[in-house]
Amino acid sequence: MTDDQALTLRCPITGDLARLRMLLRDYAAITGLSGQRLDDLLLASHEAAVNVLEHGGVGVLAARADAWGVHVDITDAAGTLTADQLNGAFGVAETAGAGVNGLYLIGRLCDAVELDHPGGHSRLRLHMRYQPASDRKTEEPAPSASRASTGAVIPDQPGAAFLNPDAEPAGEATPE
Repeated sequence: MTDDQALTLRCPITGDLARLRMLLRDYAAITGLSGQRLDDLLLASHEAAVNVLEHGGVGVLAARADAWGVHVDITDAAGTLTADQLNGAFGVAETAGAGVNGLYLIGRLCDAVELDHPGGHSRLRLHMRYQPASDRKTEEPAPSASRASTGAVIPDQPGAAFLNPDAEPAGEATPE
């Protein structure tokens, strides 16, 4: 199967978050994600969808898979999420305010998180490897990323990514 023929998932973000989680769970399981990795991606995606409903109201979840893992894009039409907000959330303790906890959780659960603003919308890109970095037998391509040695940081530049501090440094390849 070529990249153009790859199975993808695309659905609107509505108040029916249980259905959204079910669709993503089924999609990710079909592509090979399982166990705790699947549960973590579902929780992170749920948190991102809740943020869309609370702060923008209109959004779309799109998922795709490749040899590296599963990639979920959460796009918020309002476009209000900034790199500064994301950096701040990733650097806070678990006891921070409720509005920040969802972003903090997303950063802790996913292997990589990217933020960009295509067409003025906010797009949060969540990346989850099929296997944790410590379990991989061979090197796999990873999203391009930058991280601070003391924690999670998304530099304020296009295409920059957050890598979970427990994940290995990223290579040069970027998922599409």
